[in-house]
Amino acid sequence: AQPEHHTSTVLVRARTIARARSLSALYTEGGLPTELLHSRLSPATQQGTIGRLATGETKAVAVVDMLGEGYDLPSLRLAAYHDKHKSIPATVQLIGRLARVSASFPQESVMVTALDADIFPELRGVLRTLYEEDADWLDVLPGILDDEIQTEIVDRQFVEAFVGGAPGDSALSAVEPLRRAVVYEIADQTWDPSFAGGMIPPTLAEGSKFRGASVLSSRASQSGRLWVILLESVRRPKWAVDATFDAASYELALVGFAKSNNLAQPSLLFISADSMHLASHIRRSLGLSDDLPLAAPERVSRLLESWPRVSVSSLGVRATHANRRGTATYRNYLGSGVDRGLRDADTSQSALGHAMVQVAGIGGAFTAGVATGKAKVWETRYTSLRAFEDWIDQIAQGLWFPANPPVGQLVPQLARGSRLTAWSTSLPIAAELHPALFGRHQYQVATLFGDFPIEDLELHVGLDPTGSISGEMRASGNYLPAVAAVVDRVNGATIPVWAGAFGTAGTCRSLFGDVTIKRGLGTATTLTELLCAYPPTVYFLDGTTTQGATCYQSNRDPAAASILRLVTSHNFVNAGVDLTAETVAKALEHGLGHSIHEELERLLVSVPKRGRYRWVICNDGSGEIADYMVVEQLDTGEVELQMWHAKYSGHANPGLRIDDVQEVVAQAIRSRRHLTDTRLWTSLRKRLVGEESPPARVVAGSDSYRKLLVACGYRTDGTNRPRSWAQRLPSVRGVIGIVQPGVSSASLHTQLNSDDPNVTSRNISELLTLLDAAGSPTNCRIEAVFST
Repeated sequence: AQPEHHTSTVLVRARTIARARSLSALYTEGGLPTELLHSRLSPATQQGTIGRLATGETKAVAVVDMLGEGYDLPSLRLAAYHDKHKSIPATVQLIGRLARVSASFPQESVMVTALDADIFPELRGVLRTLYEEDADWLDVLPGILDDEIQTEIVDRQFVEAFVGGAPGDSALSAVEPLRRAVVYEIADQTWDPSFAGGMIPPTLAEGSKFRGASVLSSRASQSGRLWVILLESVRRPKWAVDATFDAASYELALVGFAKSNNLAQPSLLFISADSMHLASHIRRSLGLSDDLPLAAPERVSRLLESWPRVSVSSLGVRATHANRRGTATYRNYLGSGVDRGLRDADTSQSALGHAMVQVAGIGGAFTAGVATGKAKVWETRYTSLRAFEDWIDQIAQGLWFPANPPVGQLVPQLARGSRLTAWSTSLPIAAELHPALFGRHQYQVATLFGDFPIEDLELHVGLDPTGSISGEMRASGNYLPAVAAVVDRVNGATIPVWAGAFGTAGTCRSLFGDVTIKRGLGTATTLTELLCAYPPTVYFLDGTTTQGATCYQSNRDPAAASILRLVTSHNFVNAGVDLTAETVAKALEHGLGHSIHEELERLLVSVPKRGRYRWVICNDGSGEIADYMVVEQLDTGEVELQMWHAKYSGHANPGLRIDDVQEVVAQAIRSRRHLTDTRLWTSLRKRLVGEESPPARVVAGSDSYRKLLVACGYRTDGTNRPRSWAQRLPSVRGVIGIVQPGVSSASLHTQLNSDDPNVTSRNISELLTLLDAAGSPTNCRIEAVFST
């Protein structure tokens, strides 16, 4: 309708013939007669339409993949781009038609994209390719790349203003890093990094060396909020024997700083490095210690919740009650919308480890993620250094002042870790060493009476069986006392080797000296240093667990039914059992009835055999695997290992007393390590033949006693049989049982199902739930036998 276009031809781009037919009807109805042109028309019809276009008789045509390469139509000045082409060359050809200069048709070319979200990015990509060949394309088709080119100019100026390096062009102008960083908290708000004032640490200045690499560039932004380090080194493939295949390799590190102006909030240090060694070197170069606290897990969790997520594609779940070798301590769940399909079994006794979510943003959704325990934040998109600095500011604001969750909490049944600022006031029940310390006996505890594998080390909290620390070991201030002991496998004595305390900051200190830890031929360290580097998991009566400086609150089901399902009743009193006598010797001393061990032995022996062989074994004594074990070889080829722990009562009649349950539960939790211990069957064989203490005796199944010895690897020459359980570990089903006749199951049932259960019943319930959680990460069943 505009006068300058009275001689122009309009091309309507369609994806399909049906689409072209529909668009032709719409344009014709709108007052612009539009013909169809596609490959299914007869050659005569096609040539007729093309001829009318050339003469100007036809002003508009709806095409499908025609008028391509080699066709010249000078009057083409208007293009209605309804559907994008399948290839970039075809799009380039269309742009070329519009951009062609003709004296007969001097009017400006116009392209209208009907579906900007679908078509505009492709046009921008095509024009970017043309612009790289000739900048004049920006003048030919203005508006498409103007913002992008202006952004490039600003980004380049940002890098050119960096300080700290030699004058001249910086290599950093070509750097576009991934948005990712580990975040640290700095409580001292008077502290500023040296690069904030334009001073680059000498150990990472340009030209310096780090682990064989040269610092190619090391500069800080003009604002002082970003420090960029680029290292260059020569790498040789492992399969190359000389310098023929040597090639340059590069490593990038970025350090950001967000200073807090709020006394309630810490300043934040962001480090993005390709290696832990470089990250550690950066911290030290800034005068910061290696134990600089990470951003609190609760901060990182709240940041995640503040994002407007569209979907969830990955969830990492950390088990808060599984800390033994062979147990699943971390589980990954992958798939679109995976958060909506998690079962209670997937989240029970577990906390959020990491999450990757799709976040709604300007220009479309993108993927972002956090790892709460490691204080990592990332987005899966590359960006300019200027945008990276802006991103750090955005994340800092989100960590300080997170917005309210726009779409509800992510997997609310999952526990969230938080910074351990004070120890639980509840009773500490048990502690387990970090699973990374186990396997192949790589760590040896050196003592005056010989070396022990660290697998034999037992940590005790709450109660000290060695008497090294007098009284109950409850937390005092910021420290929780603990004792480490080993059992002498020759005489069965429990020997304390270390007494110390764990701090709320994840630190550890020794109280009465230290013990040496050896690792192969490597440099020896101390147990205190090892426990600082690999903090244990500590369990408390209220369900709280801690690991290092992180605390996990219980997210388990406290319902009475879920606890009482573990309990089996037995009438110990009517059976003539002295509830205060655990062993035969103690029962003889009291003269009031037979012992708890004798009754437990009778119950275990009376159970019928299910598999090919069944052995009931007594191993009572210091350093025991359990008071009684039941080993049964099933027809499936599996082996069921039951470990039963019994404890005497503090009173002659059944009741509800927490002291009666506490110690036996702690013993049972510690014993689960045997289920995945590679030395279990060898140790059992040695105990059966009296080579290791305490000795074990078979009380049922003695007719197949030799088969048990052979299965455990017995040979007259002292070596293991190649097909024995000691050499080829079987698949083990576990049962961990506790026997405490001093607890009345009837009273416990009544109290837990009442409207207001008393404190003791709740505490016993917590202990049983803690024990159940200890068995759940492995193929293990929990049983508790109380008095009726």
